[in-house]
Amino acid sequence: MMIMNRTVNLKMSKKDDSHIVLPLQKIAYRTFGGITSSMHIPSLESGLRLAMMQIQPSAYLAYTIFMAIVGGVVSAIVILIYDMLYSTLPAYTLAIPLYTFAVVFMLFYAYPRVRASIRINRIEQEMASKIGIMAVLTSAGMKLENVIAHMASGDDNNSQFAKDLRWVMSRVALGIDMINALKMLEERSVGAYRKFLAGLIDAYRIGNVTEYILNTADIQMSEKRGRIQKSIESMNILGEMYIVMMIVFPILTIIMLVILGMLGFDTVGMSAIDIMRLVVYVFIPIMGMIMLLISDSMIGKSMR
Repeated sequence: MMIMNRTVNLKMSKKDDSHIVLPLQKIAYRTFGGITSSMHIPSLESGLRLAMMQIQPSAYLAYTIFMAIVGGVVSAIVILIYDMLYSTLPAYTLAIPLYTFAVVFMLFYAYPRVRASIRINRIEQEMASKIGIMAVLTSAGMKLENVIAHMASGDDNNSQFAKDLRWVMSRVALGIDMINALKMLEERSVGAYRKFLAGLIDAYRIGNVTEYILNTADIQMSEKRGRIQKSIESMNILGEMYIVMMIVFPILTIIMLVILGMLGFDTVGMSAIDIMRLVVYVFIPIMGMIMLLISDSMIGKSMR
């Protein structure tokens, strides 16, 4: 209990500020809340829930409409001022405020889903290591409440797993029991993370938390080893592609162009020297950037 109190007092008030409502959100809700309160948009509600954003869907929708209108008005003012100064704008520019309104609205509407995707991806990357730590702590005889409190009060401020556990502890501090707090977190999760939380709740109810966490940790580590192995195989393929595209192909191309230049041939209206310059100064740098992007996409989550 001492650890739980320390968690709530020292961590929750300083690090988890997602519950703070911006002044603009209050203004937007006072303006459009009467309209948005009667609107029900399941996709937006789901996105806000998965993103752990502490704002009601009607309030966020009102904020989205408000910011879209502000964006449209600002763009209209900019166009009006420019037209007064230069008087060279075509008539179709009058539609720009409408496009600005639509773009801003879509950006704000999509933001919860993007934030939720980032949260879930980060948690899935951390699950193997964090569940392993939980397995060690529970094996040492620590109760689940103290394990969650200990991990929530850790120094890893960038850990999404720790942030979720701090959220759970904040619910407990409000008087909600641990099972219901974990159930609320489960409802705000998807995929393997949700399955883990559901199993943890069941294990907590029947009293075999240690066995469940140990088995889950073994499964997570096995899956992570498999992902690492696949990433290594992908990197081997990428290495072969790099040798072919960045070393063998440029060398063979330059040798061939030198021979053609010695024979006095022009290729597609360009001299061999010009083509060699094109290969060295254009082709190789562009291929280098492409290979860098491919390598970044091929490196699995487990390798980051």
